[in-house]
Amino acid sequence: MLELLGFTLGQFEEFILIAMRTTSMISVMVIFSNSSMAPKLRIFLGFALALMCVSVIPQPDLLPVTFMMLIPLAIKEVLTGLALGYIGNILFEALKFSGFLSARLMGLSMMTIVDPSSQEQNNVLSQLLVFFAIFLLFVSDGHLFFFKAIIDSFYVLPLFKLGFHNNIVLEMTKLVQNIFIIGIKISAPILVILYMIRIVLGIMAKLNPDMNVFFVSLPLSILVGLYVMTLTWPYFAYIFGKVFQTFQSDYYTIMKLLALLSPL
Repeated sequence: MLELLGFTLGQFEEFILIAMRTTSMISVMVIFSNSSMAPKLRIFLGFALALMCVSVIPQPDLLPVTFMMLIPLAIKEVLTGLALGYIGNILFEALKFSGFLSARLMGLSMMTIVDPSSQEQNNVLSQLLVFFAIFLLFVSDGHLFFFKAIIDSFYVLPLFKLGFHNNIVLEMTKLVQNIFIIGIKISAPILVILYMIRIVLGIMAKLNPDMNVFFVSLPLSILVGLYVMTLTWPYFAYIFGKVFQTFQSDYYTIMKLLALLSPL
């Protein structure tokens, strides 16, 4: 029956395995996992990518296999897709951390909303930075990198080749460190201005003890913080562009390490 559709059994099994990886990656990546994109659309997009890949990716020698052997192979590809997808979200975790730092100094840390992509509560500034970053990616065609990474993963990390190299721990540690570094870089203008305001208010409180500093500091921090944020959007776009370029090379480095096994 498969021959009538133009598929051999090996090609059909390869398509299923590729679809498991592409669909799982798309399901967890921030730019695709937003609740505004219907699950059916994500599944369709994953299968469409798999259909394009199956004609260009060489068929592994292991295929075809029996149905019972196909199940653990499919689970392994799902785990590979989830791992690559979550690693692709590290950059956006840095943006959330930046928004958390800014909101905390501005007095907006208690002002939270539900993140539609993860159904978790995040502060407003974190969500604003994430949405603006996604907007920049689509405007600058940066979202095409994630499509390219999905397709390239089958060449860098072929089917059945998921491994674990010791150096991947160091690389992941580097990415986690970058979350804090990037977050501080992006929020630096707001942090500097707000800390200066705190210092000035502290001096004024010493000079005039009758002054209600807490009554003045909260609205002043919010107004100044929002005003500085509106002035620094070009700075944010510049820093995010530089960070995204570095992130692309780091992403492929981790992908290559996943294809290696640690030496005995």
